[in-house]
Amino acid sequence: MKKIVLTIAVLAVFAVQALAYDFYVDGIYYNVGYFAGEPEAWVTHGVDYGSYEGDIVIPETVTYEGITYAVTAIDTDAFSDCSSLTSFTIPQSVTRIEARAFYVCPALHDIHIPDWVLRVHNTAFIYTGWYDDQPDGQFLYLDGWCLGYKGPMSLQEISL
Repeated sequence: MKKIVLTIAVLAVFAVQALAYDFYVDGIYYNVGYFAGEPEAWVTHGVDYGSYEGDIVIPETVTYEGITYAVTAIDTDAFSDCSSLTSFTIPQSVTRIEARAFYVCPALHDIHIPDWVLRVHNTAFIYTGWYDDQPDGQFLYLDGWCLGYKGPMSLQEISL
């Protein structure tokens, strides 16, 4: 009996992990939650990473099963490994770009972070075409955001 219960518990954990998103609308995957009682959605990845390609336009709101969600973030790993992603458009409702949001997107060269974005994780654009185009040995700035330092660093002297 203990083996059966343990097997069911393990299968339940794997089933939850396999579904990496809450819903899918118009080619974009979302996770949802509530902030101050209001529904919010975050752009996320599908079951498999790398499912987005071409030009992605993120909507300001998305409706699913009769509930309209404000799209407020690009979640961790949302566009990871999207080798054919060439551009994205961020609406004014999105205020956060999380860790590795565009990790390993080599076709993404022209990146713009709108003024209304309040938080950009320093690893959001690692190994994009834009990142790869930057020379080693310097701080990486993108639209006023310092995203880190590329290449080996000497701790002898750092000047900003």
